[in-house]
Amino acid sequence: MIQPHTFAADSTTSKIFEGKRSPEFKDNQDWLNIQSSEGGTRFITKDGSKEIMLMDNYGGTYINGDLFLNNEKINDKLNNTVSSGVFQTAFIVIIVLMGFLLLALLFIYFKMKKQVKLLEKQLKYSQN
Repeated sequence: MIQPHTFAADSTTSKIFEGKRSPEFKDNQDWLNIQSSEGGTRFITKDGSKEIMLMDNYGGTYINGDLFLNNEKINDKLNNTVSSGVFQTAFIVIIVLMGFLLLALLFIYFKMKKQVKLLEKQLKYSQN
């Protein structure tokens, strides 16, 4: 049975209807709702040859094409940013360089400490 304000339905699980959001949103306005089928909802081209967007019932959204936000192509912006792989590689290189610097400083410190002890012994020997 089709509920009042139901615009299209092919079964009891997939339909397009007017209704309210869940009570936790505290929104009393009517919304156009699309209740997905078992797999989810998909938008396809006019000839049905390509899936433009898929939304599964687990919250995943898959877009096969360009994404625009406020009339700006997001694909180009994402290509111009530093990828996480490059950032991770740079971070590892910096950590390794800092490790080498620490080792060099420790080597210099112990070498200087040894030289200071030798100088102290020579000073003591020359005073006696």
